[in-house]
Amino acid sequence: MIYTFDRFEDFQEKALELGITSDLEKLRSLDILFYEQYPSYLLFSLVSFESGVNKITILTKDNALIYPSMLLESNRFMKIAVKGPYGESTMAAYTVLKKVSEIYQNYFEAINREIAKVSETPSSEKLTQLTRRLRRLQDIADDFMALLMRLKEREVPFVDTHKIGYDFDILIARTRHLSHRCSSATRELARLYTLTEMRATTDLNRRIENLTEIMKRLTSITVILMLPTMLASHYGMNFRDMPELSTPGAYQLVTLMSLSFMLFAYLYFRHKHWL
Repeated sequence: MIYTFDRFEDFQEKALELGITSDLEKLRSLDILFYEQYPSYLLFSLVSFESGVNKITILTKDNALIYPSMLLESNRFMKIAVKGPYGESTMAAYTVLKKVSEIYQNYFEAINREIAKVSETPSSEKLTQLTRRLRRLQDIADDFMALLMRLKEREVPFVDTHKIGYDFDILIARTRHLSHRCSSATRELARLYTLTEMRATTDLNRRIENLTEIMKRLTSITVILMLPTMLASHYGMNFRDMPELSTPGAYQLVTLMSLSFMLFAYLYFRHKHWL
């Protein structure tokens, strides 16, 4: 019998009724894929990006519990379910796995649209955020793929993948394709991040060069103005014994010296391309 639940409390109650004592509460918000086989039942929790509530499934020989509830597969699968052992548990497992696979595909497409949008005006912060989300999705997709392969190899008696061989193979192929697309998108983000860092470095170097040019000009002007200031401060000292004060033409000579020093300094810095 297949049971689906909208309320987690009802799901827990039914699990206890079947003798399942695992702490199901911890699985609701677990951020990794959980899969464990026990002697009398199979329990797995799949990360869901859709609602933030993980898809928890319990499979026994005669019952299947699914939380939260979802639409079961078509009537064709219902007919398969009533044939042979583990038919219902196989249908329930496939329903959950297919739904989660679609959630992962949709989540990737949303990230891919964001990548296309951010590629026009990339920023390091946004690229880092997208890379983190994409790597998490790829890690979960890889774990999901490992679970599918275990089911495919019939390591779990509660799921008979031979009953749905072709459809299950398609599910595996889609999951493998999703993993490859995640890898390609990760490489694209790495390329965009490198280009963004190169542009940022180029802009920083340009700003440093502009600042250096400004400092050169300011230094040149400071030196040019400093020379006459030194002469003026020397002859501005209030000493009684300053013979230059009584020397004829001393004022004109000092003024000429100041102008000469300023011209020499200007030509020197001009030669050095500081002005």
